[in-house]
Amino acid sequence: MLKRIICGTAIALALFGGSLVHAAEQRLIAVVNDQPVTSRDIDQQIKLNQILGGRSSSSRKQILNDIINQVVKIEEAKRYRMQPSDAEVDTRIGDIAKGLSTSMEGLEDKLSKQGIGMASLRQYVSAQISFARLIKFRYKADVQASDAEVDRKMSQIKSDLNGRIEKAMAGVRSVTVASLMEINFPVEAVETGGEQLLQSRAAEANQFISRFKGCKSAREAASGIFNVKVGKTFDADFSKLPKPLQAVMQQKGVGSAIGPMRSKSGIQVIAYCGQRRIDPKRPQAQLPSRAQVVQAVLNEKFETVEQKYLGQMRKNAIIEYRDASFAQ
Repeated sequence: MLKRIICGTAIALALFGGSLVHAAEQRLIAVVNDQPVTSRDIDQQIKLNQILGGRSSSSRKQILNDIINQVVKIEEAKRYRMQPSDAEVDTRIGDIAKGLSTSMEGLEDKLSKQGIGMASLRQYVSAQISFARLIKFRYKADVQASDAEVDRKMSQIKSDLNGRIEKAMAGVRSVTVASLMEINFPVEAVETGGEQLLQSRAAEANQFISRFKGCKSAREAASGIFNVKVGKTFDADFSKLPKPLQAVMQQKGVGSAIGPMRSKSGIQVIAYCGQRRIDPKRPQAQLPSRAQVVQAVLNEKFETVEQKYLGQMRKNAIIEYRDASFAQ
């Protein structure tokens, strides 16, 4: 008898505990035109946004507002008998599935694994179709883009693009590039007589310098001197060269040979072949076509109209917040 009582109590507690968990998931947050919105609805909308690429970093209060907007849009469409049919909603969901590289069944399975019911997706899609129809029906004829408005928008776009280009160019400087050539007089590493060899090679380097008449004559100037390595010309940022070398180059000028200097391999001469200035290239602003600007103006006007219309619909709706923390 005692065993039966204990078992019955355990079952009752389990059932009671399960209902508490379910109740927590279904905590009532608001009622919109007699339609309840629960904490689970908000959770599902957050996950749905993540899958569909909508905003997922918003607060739960913002997500609740999105759900309220969906409800009032659908209600307004029903009022004008402009709500989409089940077939139309299915077609739009099929397009969404295709965009996500899956089928409707695959999308439903993906949503199910995330704990999202198809009802949430259907409401989301139905609200989109409904609101687009309402705006087109009520406001399209009233929303136009005049030539003056398009001109102002074009001017604004051009000014913004030029401003961004100027900002990008502000940190870019002109570069002075020196064209140089290395002429090396190698010295073999020997334990005795090293200094005498370096002095001898330095004398040969001075002989080369006295013959040097410009970079084109470098090989001719090296003629008859043993083991001279004439390198190819290369470019170097003048500002990044050693300061003493910069000073000598400025003093002697283009076409001079500077040295002799010690190097890792022996003695070296630097030929100053030329100099040029490289100015940063200013990017060209890619302006949109006039047709694109017209569409941009219309989109901005439609957005204003949409917000105004949505505000009217919310004002006419009966919205009760059952959780005070979500109240506006």
